[in-house]
Amino acid sequence: RQDLRPGDVPKPVGGGGTRFSPVFDYVDEHELKPKALIYITDGYCDDFPSEPPTYPVLWGILGGYDFSPPFGEVMHVLE
Repeated sequence: RQDLRPGDVPKPVGGGGTRFSPVFDYVDEHELKPKALIYITDGYCDDFPSEPPTYPVLWGILGGYDFSPPFGEVMHVLE
């Protein structure tokens, strides 16, 4: 846990992977109708929705992780 005060810059802590499904669940639960969804990630994950969404998804991959999602298009972002 980090205690932060105004002006502090938090130090990122990683080590587990991102859960992708909550974003797609949120879109569904709120009946949003996006034209597309752009997800910026390092690609370290194995948690996807059970069904592909009806809208296009672009995965912007940071870093060199080999990422093969079950749906959408992948774009590697150069840093």
